[in-house]
Amino acid sequence: MTKIYKTRETLLFRVKNQRDEKSWNEFVSYYKNYIYIVARNMNLEHHDAEDILQRVLLKLWEKLPEFEYSTKRGTFRSFLCTIIRNMAIDLIKKKSRMLNEAVGEDKTQLKNYLDKVSLPEIETIAEREWKLFLANAAWKKVEKELTDKVKNTYLMLLKGRSLDDVAAELEIQKNTVYVYKLRVVEKIQKEIKRLEKELTEM
Repeated sequence: MTKIYKTRETLLFRVKNQRDEKSWNEFVSYYKNYIYIVARNMNLEHHDAEDILQRVLLKLWEKLPEFEYSTKRGTFRSFLCTIIRNMAIDLIKKKSRMLNEAVGEDKTQLKNYLDKVSLPEIETIAEREWKLFLANAAWKKVEKELTDKVKNTYLMLLKGRSLDDVAAELEIQKNTVYVYKLRVVEKIQKEIKRLEKELTEM
């Protein structure tokens, strides 16, 4: 295998092969929460967001083998956002047809629900949630590599505790607290960059 080929063997590149079940399961484990949260941001109820999640994953499984990646940043997320939006539109149309046939309390409840559902600027929501998604995913990976003292230092600072408070409670020097914080931040930033490449490049 050439070096050039290895540099392209990211997760998105691997899931183009529908027979690569391991890579597909890894892809789903990364993206399912992200897709669900974007759907929920449309004020969809849990079961509808779950339905959209499953439909989006099925569509991705069908379309990724033929998806051609562009070097422009965010191309895959734009592709994904389009699929999520289209699935949400299909859901709204389906429920609108149900509304026309519903009667009584069922009609009232369904109308109230549809009135709350919105198709906002999905790209804006997707970008915001993507940054949170990457940060959370990076932290889950990084925290496993930290000692308890380093991890507790970072979490206490994250909650707004001062350097002096953290140093006193953990019985370490103030400059050590600062060093621990920098160490964790650097690890998280490195992992975010790795994830960004792994999950957005073909």
